Amino acid sequence: MKKLVLLTVLAILTTAMFAAGNPEAKAQAGPAVLRWHSANAESNPRTQVGHFMAQRIKELTDDLVIEVYANAQLGSSDEVHSMIAMGENIASATDTAWFSAMQPGFDIVNGPFFTDTETDLYKVAKTDWFKTQITELEKKGVKILATNWMDGSRFLMTTKPVYKPADLKGMKIRVPNNTAALKIMEYMGATPTPMALTEVYTALQQGIISGMENPLSTLFARSTQEVCKYVTMTGHQKMLSLFFVSTDWFNQLSTDAQGALIKVAEEAGTYFSNELMPKDNQKALDAFTAAGVQIIYDFDLEAFKTATLPVYTALWNLDTYNLIKTQMKSVK
Repeated sequence: MKKLVLLTVLAILTTAMFAAGNPEAKAQAGPAVLRWHSANAESNPRTQVGHFMAQRIKELTDDLVIEVYANAQLGSSDEVHSMIAMGENIASATDTAWFSAMQPGFDIVNGPFFTDTETDLYKVAKTDWFKTQITELEKKGVKILATNWMDGSRFLMTTKPVYKPADLKGMKIRVPNNTAALKIMEYMGATPTPMALTEVYTALQQGIISGMENPLSTLFARSTQEVCKYVTMTGHQKMLSLFFVSTDWFNQLSTDAQGALIKVAEEAGTYFSNELMPKDNQKALDAFTAAGVQIIYDFDLEAFKTATLPVYTALWNLDTYNLIKTQMKSVK
């Protein structure tokens, strides 16, 4: 009897070890599960694109299932992204600022007016410099599967009109609490004021701050049009998000699941960038206009570019900036 029990245990352990080291064996045991993280509500494009991916992966493979978790059910974005790096079966998309903690300098592409258009930012992702950053990140635990998730541009929303850097003097503008955002707003001429988004509306009402800067959809989601009546379309930062998963987790998938996930990540990036976000931004602009908000297009763009150029030497390296710009010229 003891010999039979021992043989049974050995057989179970052998099977488990084989499955652990063999992606195909894992796939045969049942589909792998990938949890999509969205910190936003069900109606937000970040959540909607998750449902798109869940349906598309179902159509392409039996080896992988995508589950959608909205409203930060899995944790805050910073918490979730760290979990991914540690090997959890979660997917997310974020800009280069978070990755720069693992790959210093990667967030230079979030610099002020780095490209003239959002479309130009796609060229950055195709440069040799950018590809090198992705390769290095894969070695550090995160595998980037798609680089075509365009979050869009960030704009100023203020309590008085802003046309040039001098107009921001003395104004406290809410920014995210990261070094680049703080430095950019400082050089734009304002007093950068880190603050949670949940506190912005009350702070504007009470005159603690004079405005904020965010993508249009975020500005609208916070109902800031009720207390701020000016939007200056600066586009001072253009944000490209990267779809990523754990390197170790990805390597354990079947070949079929890996191929399907790469395809879906890229398709979802196109859907998110070309359909969901433009609709959301237009919805915001329409709501602002209806609320009597003045949308300012005739601001002094060159003055803002000149004012913020020193940010690159303060935070990054102009040689890197010039290298990327040179490589972009050869991207078709």
